[in-house]
Amino acid sequence: MVTLSQKELHRREAIQKIRDRRLSEARKRLLEGGPNVSVAAIAKECGFAHLGRFSAHFRARFGELPTETRGRARSDAR
Repeated sequence: MVTLSQKELHRREAIQKIRDRRLSEARKRLLEGGPNVSVAAIAKECGFAHLGRFSAHFRARFGELPTETRGRARSDAR
């Protein structure tokens, strides 16, 4: 049986907290952004270099894809 050391567990928790903050900021920007806001640009501004991983983490955290969040924000603004 493999167990994580306390140090490794703490490191993973810290990484998750930082990722969650970056994802929350990206969601905020998607909801507040105008019609010309690109998901890729927001992901990059929030520190995500790989758009596919960003989308996967975003969906796991918020239950929808970033494009769905942006689309909902656009329809709410109408």
